[in-house]
Amino acid sequence: MEVVTMRSKILKNPAYWVMLVMSLFLAVWIYLTTPQKTVPVHLNFRGEVDGYGHKFMSTFLFTLLIAFFGVLIGYLDRIDPYRENVRRSRRALKPILNIASAFMLFMQLTFAWLIKTNSTHVDSTMFGVGLGVLFILLGNYLPAVKRNFFVGVRVPWTLASDTVWRKTHRLAGWAFILIGVWIVIVSFAGLNRLFWIIPFLIVIVYVAFIYPFMLFKKLELERE
Repeated sequence: MEVVTMRSKILKNPAYWVMLVMSLFLAVWIYLTTPQKTVPVHLNFRGEVDGYGHKFMSTFLFTLLIAFFGVLIGYLDRIDPYRENVRRSRRALKPILNIASAFMLFMQLTFAWLIKTNSTHVDSTMFGVGLGVLFILLGNYLPAVKRNFFVGVRVPWTLASDTVWRKTHRLAGWAFILIGVWIVIVSFAGLNRLFWIIPFLIVIVYVAFIYPFMLFKKLELERE
């Protein structure tokens, strides 16, 4: 029986390649048509430019990240000790790659707009909605990711147990969706960003550390 590798899945992923080519063309266009070398490279949570740097950072960096994501996912079943788990996760890893690449392209387009319009801020609602949608989409696929060292909630307790990994990612999937919906609501309501930053941090700490630790200890006691 033929083994379907992650590289073959990436090669047969036209959405990823379209985004990579679009990102490359956008990077080249911005770089060649922007006379100034110092441009916006960072935004705060209010959508305001709070950092400037060389225009390479706002152009080719996003393209390189998209390419890196593709190489990483493509070779994950060669470099990860849990290579069989990676292959079993390919139906989730492919859309996760596309989601991450789409968000990088979204950020690249945002900075391209800032550069070409000489603006110092973006619509915080648009920025928040983009971030919220990212979490919602990732939350739909996290539960399908099997135990590995590169993608998911990778803490000692999840990496030590398939049961802890599975239950943690089931919870993480719901948590990401709820966080994403909350970010979208807060963005449209125009509320202070602390209304989603604080709940986000609380949920992340619980899902990534407290819950898997408590579950691991519970399973240890049951085995004794």
